[in-house]
Amino acid sequence: MNGTDNNLADQLQRLAVTNTRLEEDNNLLREENRLLKLQIVELRQKFFKKNTPKPEDDDPPHSPKRRGAPVGHVGTTRKTPDHVDEHVDVRLDRCPECGGTDLRACQRYEDHYQEDIVLPKVKVTRFRHHFYYCRSCQDVVYKLRGQCL
Repeated sequence: MNGTDNNLADQLQRLAVTNTRLEEDNNLLREENRLLKLQIVELRQKFFKKNTPKPEDDDPPHSPKRRGAPVGHVGTTRKTPDHVDEHVDVRLDRCPECGGTDLRACQRYEDHYQEDIVLPKVKVTRFRHHFYYCRSCQDVVYKLRGQCL
């Protein structure tokens, strides 16, 4: 039993030394944390100063101008060209939404015109975007303009 008492006394002494060291480390960390918090406060005060009232101008305040077209404004688009130099059918072989290949052509299409200025004349290309019904995702899809070329 005497050997067990010595073993317990040794463990107790080691634990006391470890506890003392941990308390010292804890106190150092607390002090470091306090100093860091003070630095944060100082930096915030330095970079984010309180709002000071601006000197009053002689000009009365005005509301900022609204962006865009006025309310009720009739929109305009470019006129359709009177001639087409090149015709491109834009078709799909797979659904851009789900990647499915089970597509049925719809009767619908959409034209968009691209006018390239090639000196000394303008070259007009009509892209006819054909619409398809995708049986996989059950949606009407078509190839986007950026996917044409």
